[in-house]
Amino acid sequence: MASGLFVGFLCLVCLVAYLVPRKFRYVWLLLCSYGFYLYDAVDYTRHFPAFGLLLAATAISYGCAWGIGKSQKIGHKRIFLAVTILSCLAMLIVCKYTNFFAETIEQITHLFGGALTVGRVSLVLPLGISYYTLQTISYSIDVYKGKLEPEKNPLRYALYVSFFPGIVTGPINRATAMLQQYKRPQAFSYDRLSGGLFRVLWGFVKKLVIADHIGVYTAMVFGTPGDYYGPHLVLAVLLFSYQLYADFSGSCDIAIGAARMLGFDFMENFNRPFADKTFAGLWRRWHISLTSFFKDYVYIPLGGNRVSLPRWMFNSMVVFVVSAFWHGAGIGYLIWGFLNGAVLIIGKLVHDKKEKLVGALPLYRKPRVRGIFQRGFVYLLFSGCFAFFAFSLYNTPIAEFFSMSYSGWRLLTAGKLVDSFADAGLPVYVVLLLAVGILLVELIEMFAVKKDSTVASWIRTRKWYLRWPLYYLLLCALITFGKFGQSSFIYQQY
Repeated sequence: MASGLFVGFLCLVCLVAYLVPRKFRYVWLLLCSYGFYLYDAVDYTRHFPAFGLLLAATAISYGCAWGIGKSQKIGHKRIFLAVTILSCLAMLIVCKYTNFFAETIEQITHLFGGALTVGRVSLVLPLGISYYTLQTISYSIDVYKGKLEPEKNPLRYALYVSFFPGIVTGPINRATAMLQQYKRPQAFSYDRLSGGLFRVLWGFVKKLVIADHIGVYTAMVFGTPGDYYGPHLVLAVLLFSYQLYADFSGSCDIAIGAARMLGFDFMENFNRPFADKTFAGLWRRWHISLTSFFKDYVYIPLGGNRVSLPRWMFNSMVVFVVSAFWHGAGIGYLIWGFLNGAVLIIGKLVHDKKEKLVGALPLYRKPRVRGIFQRGFVYLLFSGCFAFFAFSLYNTPIAEFFSMSYSGWRLLTAGKLVDSFADAGLPVYVVLLLAVGILLVELIEMFAVKKDSTVASWIRTRKWYLRWPLYYLLLCALITFGKFGQSSFIYQQY
């Protein structure tokens, strides 16, 4: 998606979409979505198995939803719901976790002196399977609960499952919001088109100018931690959190903007998470479509927070562990999930005592100082947890990483720190570029959130002498500093 080819494809789709009669627009968009899914510059046939799984998940969930709607007995409804959930989860588990389970079985048997060898399966993770699996499950559950009627048109439902702007990295949209939009698509609107185009540009800048420049450094450090010293490793941990934010939120900006250009409104997936003062609040602003899915379909069915404290602790931990498995098969993801759950639980347990303790500090009583302290502390906690996410992402040797983190701190006093960072992939001009870029992103998103608006909507209300210079500034920054063709979106692999 982060390429000129995608922009050209999007413009072509938009042009034809507004020429086609509105009642048939969903057919054109479905054909484009399937073409997008199958596209491969080398060999498009290699995506046929993944495409088959997409069609199977679509057909099963569509048929079972109709079964739920037509059944009179609750037992029959439950059977249809179970078939959808188990079938879609089975496809996800087989594709994503088969080799992980095989490796885990081997390691367990080796611990007890065994020598079992389990064969591996060569599987390519189907594009978007983690996202469309959750969309099909949420649709089936909502039909079961009576929140919406089963969709009559199979092609319109297929578009909901496979719509190309959101299938790569989300957001994970709900059928309750999207199916009505597909039934009644918007007429052409210049404001929607221009606002969506700016949102796409905004996402490209966050991804290619900020995230990918940070990614050069973090990939080197997490990939070979033995070649670096403690200051490099600590900075990589701190930078990775913002890299992930710029990369993932940038991909969602592109998806939301592309959908808006075509006349549809996706749900927002981020809301300035690092501006929050609490760990729990940060998570309510981060990957909103996923966290709301787990809240509605896992956390609340378990009892939510209307239970005893021990049960609430259990419910919270389950959500983060399930989220860890959704992200990937690896010990790093599992530790990441447990750490996030533990930090959330400990934060609730010690909240009152912490407030009494820090409230005695004179500086802490000043709102601005208190806000800076809280946000900084939350960012450190978040970054520490996400270090294990990075370990799995980059296949980092964890023991080596931690052993090297104690070395090289003398660079701070030897006057060689700047040179060492330049050698590690962070020259001064990149640091300045990142500082200006991050400041610009945070300021503009802060102004937009204060007006209870999105970035694109906020900028559209500015005077022309503020709006147009920003357009040109972003475009020039993208052309001059964008790292085109360097990497895919991080969340594309999930």
